[in-house]
Amino acid sequence: MNKKYTKSPITHHLLALFVIFVVVAAWHMPALAAVTDEARGGYITSISFAVASQTEYWQGYYGAISYLDPKSPWYPLYFNTSAPEASSIRQIVLNISTFTPNEYILVTSSSYMNIVSLQAGNVSKVDAITGTGSDSGTNTFTDKSTFDKIPGRGVILNVPTVHLSGNFSEGLLNDSGNNNAFIVPIVNDTTGYEGILCNFQFILPTNRTNPVSYYMYYLSSQVTNQSVVGQITHSNNNTGITNVAVNLTAVTTMNLVGLATTNETGYYEFTNVNTGDYYVNATKIRYWDNSTAVSVTVNETQIATLQLWLVGDVDNNGKTAQPNDLTLMLRVVLWEHTGNWRYDLNRNGINGDVGDLVLMNRAALGEIILT
Repeated sequence: MNKKYTKSPITHHLLALFVIFVVVAAWHMPALAAVTDEARGGYITSISFAVASQTEYWQGYYGAISYLDPKSPWYPLYFNTSAPEASSIRQIVLNISTFTPNEYILVTSSSYMNIVSLQAGNVSKVDAITGTGSDSGTNTFTDKSTFDKIPGRGVILNVPTVHLSGNFSEGLLNDSGNNNAFIVPIVNDTTGYEGILCNFQFILPTNRTNPVSYYMYYLSSQVTNQSVVGQITHSNNNTGITNVAVNLTAVTTMNLVGLATTNETGYYEFTNVNTGDYYVNATKIRYWDNSTAVSVTVNETQIATLQLWLVGDVDNNGKTAQPNDLTLMLRVVLWEHTGNWRYDLNRNGINGDVGDLVLMNRAALGEIILT
């Protein structure tokens, strides 16, 4: 794993690895089950950090997805941190016979995890464990990433992220109780620690004075037969619009569940959608946003087609801020014509006022572009 710092180039640390058992429960939320490990400073061995300072604030883990027979006398496996061999290099083994892309390991300091409440994390919560020096959370989670298709949660944007060796990465989240939660994508066999083929690698903050207990969950993707599809079209001629950003948002939580972009003919698709109520939102610069509600039922494909209007094209002829648009705006301002929301260019809630007329005139003169 490569954890980048700006301090002295000491490249070897202690790594504590353990065998862990995770039960995959079957219910309407993602399969979750947890076991604990008490992280202790100084137990990070054999992770090669390209440029790093010696630390006792981070504990590293790696492992592969492998199958453990539930009939085995060693089932379940566990890790006892007080055992004499606790500091030896051992491997996390998850009891999963197969896995698919978009599955994750979630490691949290909370014994209860509400997946729906997860949000992009605050690095200061990690700094409270590691301090604010070179080994801080601020100096570790230095990138921002999007974590997509999280089972039961969907998409989380702008997640503080650390990139480890190979294709391994780890994101920092917080739950509703402001607890740290570390999300780790499971990847296909990738060379990791000491050339070993792994499916995940991650690091956890700890403090020798105040050890932190962590709970580990496996988030299993749930393949469904539901989908939401549709086309985004021009309001004036119903032809498709390319490169429209389409978001799928859960009605009950307002969490972002999916992101899509329309193709060259304006079509988009969300697959593997859980049952429930959603908003489909379409946005593109220079167009008014539009949205609609859909209800996803079992084994059904819902079609949500939306039209977008050009900003400033009040006569809906496909051209913005033309002489006729300016004339119509003036008539609305003079109360000679009734306007609608497309006349509210300055977004102040008034459909056609002097401010809107000024903006339309400036756009007609080529001074501004209406967005």
